[in-house]
Amino acid sequence: EPEVYAAAAQRAAADAARAGRAAERLAGLAREGAAPGAQAGDAKDLAGAAQAGLAAARADLTATRLTMPFPGTVIERLAEQGEVVGAGQALLTIADTASPLLARAQVPASLAAGLRAGQPGTVRLADGRDLAARVLRKAAGAEARTGLVTVELALAGTTGALSGAPASVRFPQAVPGPGAADGVQRIPAEALIEAQGGTASVYVIDQGGRARRRSVRLLGLADRDARVAGLPTDARVVTLGAGFVRDGQRVEVTR
Repeated sequence: EPEVYAAAAQRAAADAARAGRAAERLAGLAREGAAPGAQAGDAKDLAGAAQAGLAAARADLTATRLTMPFPGTVIERLAEQGEVVGAGQALLTIADTASPLLARAQVPASLAAGLRAGQPGTVRLADGRDLAARVLRKAAGAEARTGLVTVELALAGTTGALSGAPASVRFPQAVPGPGAADGVQRIPAEALIEAQGGTASVYVIDQGGRARRRSVRLLGLADRDARVAGLPTDARVVTLGAGFVRDGQRVEVTR
């Protein structure tokens, strides 16, 4: 408890002051020949030890306070007061309110290839507000499972947005790969097969009720859906059990 360490520091300060006064008094008496020099030396040593104890008590008191090196807001507490914690253990999650708020988005590799640091973008919050932003950095490679690249954007000025809030990102000056802007559709993400490097495959049901494997360009994921290009507008895709279907296999359409 901080109060315990504060009381200990006060006691140490009183002890150090008392020992200091005693050392000064005996030093004066020793100079006048009224006290042995050895006694004055012992008193001086005791005063030094008391000062060392005071420094240690003040250090212990300082260690009970956590001071942030930047203005911020505590958004999560990971330990309770009085709890014993270990070295390096996280105690709080703090939102930095002095630095620009960051937005993190996952974009297809074909689109990420055309993004550069400083490039403008627009972040749309859940309440419909559009905020100006600029690309801060992007990951060195795409995620193996989805083929998407993580891009971070710094939002301009004070936004009032909450840390961790969902948002969508647009890049007005981004130039997607060939065909990425044509025939964009949303399909269930579970229909994707072997998504990698901005491309994926799906099974499309033909007129005869058979599954035909088709390659598509993966443009992004939104909730449980995937945005793809390269499918006919009236295409029917296999969703349930798509990973177990063979090309040309007859499938049953359920509604």
